[in-house]
Amino acid sequence: MKKSILFLLLSFTLQGFVCFGQDFSNRQGQGRFQNRAGNGKDKIRALYIAYITQTIQLTDVEAEKFWPIHREYEREMKNSKPNQDNEIEKEEFVLGIKKKYKPLFSNIIGNERSNRFFKKDKEFRDKLIERLRDKRLGNNRRGKGNN
Repeated sequence: MKKSILFLLLSFTLQGFVCFGQDFSNRQGQGRFQNRAGNGKDKIRALYIAYITQTIQLTDVEAEKFWPIHREYEREMKNSKPNQDNEIEKEEFVLGIKKKYKPLFSNIIGNERSNRFFKKDKEFRDKLIERLRDKRLGNNRRGKGNN
């Protein structure tokens, strides 16, 4: 099981490099920054996959079916944005997408683990936002002390 999870993580990480790998060296002064940003996204993606795989206890067979549907779910969540100023409209939009994908996830991993997925997905994103906010606040404090 550990070998299969490691293989899964590596394959998704490598897939991320292939899909998102771009040569930024032609842009003046931006090559280094862009490459570092891409590596950070890949690391977060790998951590996310490992976290979800472990917390909802995906088997190898389930993972093969789950992650392609998850990519569609994620793409739809990112690409289709409602009116960002209307909070209720945003929440209804997100709920609509979740309602659309819940039966697809449930067919693969069952209703209980499908519910757990949505909960753990939110937990991961909340923790990520909290850490990024803490990091930004920490950097701002250090920057102000140096002035």
